[in-house]
Amino acid sequence: MEAIQANANNSPLTDVQSNFITKNLIEFLIKDSVPFYILKSLSFQKFIQSLNPQFKIPNTNLIKESIIHLYNISFDEIKIKLFNKCQFACLTTDFWTASHQKKGYMGITCS
Repeated sequence: MEAIQANANNSPLTDVQSNFITKNLIEFLIKDSVPFYILKSLSFQKFIQSLNPQFKIPNTNLIKESIIHLYNISFDEIKIKLFNKCQFACLTTDFWTASHQKKGYMGITCS
């Protein structure tokens, strides 16, 4: 079966297009708590190539660096909003363990 090509003339992706897809990939990994090893999955790679053969899946180091960068930006934005607009805050914490991973997690909610 031939790949469906959104880029009909088969030209390389522009930086803007590639960055857009990478941003959406990172958002998918974060919001759906998808482990990074999916990036090395042959079936996932085949799926991505079927969507756009010109897109090259970034390596996990680039993904990690991007997530850290996005975290720092978000942290700074939240800090500014808290200092400038917040009069009162209530924090709630929750702890749990993912038994299949044997890892502990802590969730913090601020309202």
